[in-house]
Amino acid sequence: MRILLLGAGGFIGRHIAAELAAHGHEVIAVLRTRAGLDTVPGAARVITMNLAAATHEADWAPHLTGIEAIVNAAGLLRGRAMDAVHAEMPRALYAAALRAGVRRAVLISAISARPDIATDYAQSKLAGEAILRASGLDWTILRPSLVHGDGSYG
Repeated sequence: MRILLLGAGGFIGRHIAAELAAHGHEVIAVLRTRAGLDTVPGAARVITMNLAAATHEADWAPHLTGIEAIVNAAGLLRGRAMDAVHAEMPRALYAAALRAGVRRAVLISAISARPDIATDYAQSKLAGEAILRASGLDWTILRPSLVHGDGSYG
């Protein structure tokens, strides 16, 4: 399966890329920057994009040819670009994906993505979940509670 993986340069994304490749999938890795990153484990191709600025369907259309599924592991813990990365960009991506014939998306969200958690992070992640649910794609949302391993944040 040919899979577009957003956030492939992050801790979770690098592990997802390696696991997908180990199971025979072709990984198209989307990174914010290549700085400090030699390769993404198992990636067949790497695309560098400013996700906060990729908020139009046209930004995504050229990258969706032949893609069968999307894994969105992109995320920001803080900053003004959170809404763009967690909500505005996915809205454009999922709409473009639907037009391109992509039918499946997986979102790595957060356990705090709940209406009763008032942080900007939790609310932007929750908004991103709602966008995926309404997208028309077949979807899976994962809310990890704790992510830990060599090289993990915190």
